[in-house]
Amino acid sequence: MKPRSAAMVYVIMILAFGLFIAASFVGGYEPGRRIGETFGVTMLDMLKLLPCAFVLIALFDVWVKRETVERHFGQGAGIRGYLWGMLLAGMTV
Repeated sequence: MKPRSAAMVYVIMILAFGLFIAASFVGGYEPGRRIGETFGVTMLDMLKLLPCAFVLIALFDVWVKRETVERHFGQGAGIRGYLWGMLLAGMTV
């Protein structure tokens, strides 16, 4: 699929989703309303979380040398790299 047509498919899908949610609220379709409400809550949570995550990623990029990251997570790290990854991923919760 060409990049332009793939982008068009994404736009059409997003518009169809928005139309479905709007029609659900207008028509009183309860499952659609719950989907819309859940989507809204999730989007608000993401909008609260993502700026902080991007700031932390930028600080990590500035403070930690690339060689250190490659040593702990690169090809030679072996199982230790996986353990470090799981430990760091678990700390975000």
